[in-house]
Amino acid sequence: MPGNLRKLLNEEKFLLYALVRMYKPKRMIELGVSEGKSSLAIALAMEDNGFGLLTSVDNWSRRHGGKAGGPQKAQALLDSCGVGKHISLVASDSQEFLKAQKEDSQDIVYVDAGHDYDEAMQDTLEAIRVAKEFVIVHDSKNLKGVRDACLDIEKGFFIDAGRGYWLYRIPDVRWIG
Repeated sequence: MPGNLRKLLNEEKFLLYALVRMYKPKRMIELGVSEGKSSLAIALAMEDNGFGLLTSVDNWSRRHGGKAGGPQKAQALLDSCGVGKHISLVASDSQEFLKAQKEDSQDIVYVDAGHDYDEAMQDTLEAIRVAKEFVIVHDSKNLKGVRDACLDIEKGFFIDAGRGYWLYRIPDVRWIG
């Protein structure tokens, strides 16, 4: 990754970048885009992998008080870094979008949308249904709601990876060792 792009990404985004580099997903969904920095980390990793398609979903009007510039700001960032071929931005509610996806249709699902317990729980349960390999859940704003949702899910297990990241292993998947 070029040094000038590293300045855009903090430690949290480097962990996300590293996971995508290591697991090399062909198809991935991101829930919660905001300004697009996580999208950028994922797309940069896909660029370095030589393949991958990220579908990034956000309901900018709800999450950002209807302010203009949400998707435009994210798209501008991604375009300026030359990773547009790896990403598609979709304006949609996370639950509606996930419910329309087929079971096991994505290699990885990254959840960083709703930050309270109920939204995190709903998004994560649907993400588990859709993901083939694992689910990454992140929240640096209100760790209690997301943490409690992750701990309350009984299917499989979550690993607290630190910095607000939780990793969920989809059962019957072999981890790279």
